[in-house]
Amino acid sequence: MLFGLTEAEAAEIVDRGCHPFSYYETNLSLRRALDPVASGALSAGDPAAFDPFVFKLLYEDLFLIRMRATVPTAHAPASSPSTDVA
Repeated sequence: MLFGLTEAEAAEIVDRGCHPFSYYETNLSLRRALDPVASGALSAGDPAAFDPFVFKLLYEDLFLIRMRATVPTAHAPASSPSTDVA
C-alpha cells in the first residue's frame, strides 16, 4: 500500500498520466496546505526554501498526493476530487 493505493493502482495512475498542478488548481484544501509552504510563511519569509519540495508535488507528484481522493480502492469507498474552488 502506497499512500492509500496499492502498487498496481499507483502504476495505473502513472501509466495514464498524472497532472498534479491541475488538481492543485481545483482543490481548495490542497492549495490551503501548500500555499503557506510555497509563500515562505513556514521558512522565515524565504519563499525559495521549499521550492524543490513544492515543485515536485505540483509538477512531478512522486507521492501521488491527489490520487487518494480520486481513485476508488478496495480499502475505501469511491470519491471524487474536491472542486471547492474559491
